Amino acid sequence: MTLLGCVEVDGLAVELVWSRLSDTVLADFRDVEPRRIGTALFNGRPEPVFVAQPGHLDWLGYENRESRILTAAVRLYRIRREA
Repeated sequence: MTLLGCVEVDGLAVELVWSRLSDTVLADFRDVEPRRIGTALFNGRPEPVFVAQPGHLDWLGYENRESRILTAAVRLYRIRREA
């Protein structure tokens, strides 16, 4: 597991961690329970997708949060993969 970075989404810290084994990026709240927000999937897909955890669907559906997290995950993932 490799910490890619932390982004702020509407005042909440979201950590993005690359799981090299599954080649996914896990999105977790730093200070909110339950921590896991969802997972960005890359392998075998034309475009990355974000699979949300059911407990955060309402929060993710507001103000394009899911898209913002996926965009940050993809950007940091690509930077790390190219390094």
